[in-house]
Amino acid sequence: MDPYEAEAGKIPPTDLYYDLPLYGRYNPSPQDFKPLEEHCNSNTQEALQYWTGVIEKCDATCYVYQNPFGGRDVFALGSIIVKSCHLGTRDAGAESSRDYSIADENEVAAIQLVPKTVPVPRILFSGKLKGKDVIVQERIPGVALNVAWPYLSPTQKASFKTQTRKMILELSTVKPPSTVLEPTYLVSDSNPMVNRDISSVEGATLFSDRSERDSRELNFMHNDLQPSNIIVRNDQIVGIVDWEHAGWFYWDDVGVVHSQFRTPNREDFAGVQLSEEELEDLEYWGDLYAFNSSVSSMCSE
Repeated sequence: MDPYEAEAGKIPPTDLYYDLPLYGRYNPSPQDFKPLEEHCNSNTQEALQYWTGVIEKCDATCYVYQNPFGGRDVFALGSIIVKSCHLGTRDAGAESSRDYSIADENEVAAIQLVPKTVPVPRILFSGKLKGKDVIVQERIPGVALNVAWPYLSPTQKASFKTQTRKMILELSTVKPPSTVLEPTYLVSDSNPMVNRDISSVEGATLFSDRSERDSRELNFMHNDLQPSNIIVRNDQIVGIVDWEHAGWFYWDDVGVVHSQFRTPNREDFAGVQLSEEELEDLEYWGDLYAFNSSVSSMCSE
């Protein structure tokens, strides 16, 4: 099958995401819902009423992801992605106490810093509607890399790793303000284990005080470059999404977090009969940060 096929009617029943037609695939149509430009990035009373009406259009038929842990759901409504908990309850579950406003502010701040060479979605609204945190962003046409992955050749997979590494380097050309002296999200968070849904081990890796850090350089990092956050089309990366974990971090620490928490490890499949080739494919994205190349040489290729 064409890895970049995004029309639901052309997806075979054997596809891993066949039962989730809105997940990871978007082929624009003239009939798609499109938000009114006059209300984009506006918090006037009229705009808030408009966006309240928009999220009310997001019903169970629009689910991209339904959060089972008391947190926020993700919806696809035509040309937009909506993150909201208006259909569920936050009274119970592991994520019921999560403050999404911090992650949303971080995402907005990150996208404003990203170099123009790195494609990102446009944020259309971020704020509270009916007392709940909502963020609305552009839905990028294409296919998520994890969705396309089973249909890609080894050459295509290698190309996407190279493209992603170039974007990591391009992000690293953005330098932190002189006031930033230690690792931090763009929007500081006193309780990232709850508000960013990270483990204590990940938090210790990113933020622990180690003396050798004095000689290392903080970099602008996306910090969640798993394949589901990379949108591809026609052998090119056309979008990097979900910037809630972005910040000023040390390269090697983000590399450790990526290999341990963002990608599969063969130990996770110890009880499953998989060939060595299948195991290597599962781990292929885990060494994304394990390369040494100068910004100038790699980004100019």
